[in-house]
Amino acid sequence: MNYAFLHRIPIGIWQDGEPVDYGLIELHIKDAVKVNGKYYVKSQYEFKLEEKAR
Repeated sequence: MNYAFLHRIPIGIWQDGEPVDYGLIELHIKDAVKVNGKYYVKSQYEFKLEEKAR
């Protein structure tokens, strides 16, 4: 997560095996990540590095 934030690499956000959102991390705090103006609680989602757009 830190790597994607620091190097401005887009991430995919997944929940229950389904994609939920995609974009750059705007804010990265202990328990949550902000992408596209929305907060995602780390314990409820999976975050994957995305080198290219979907």
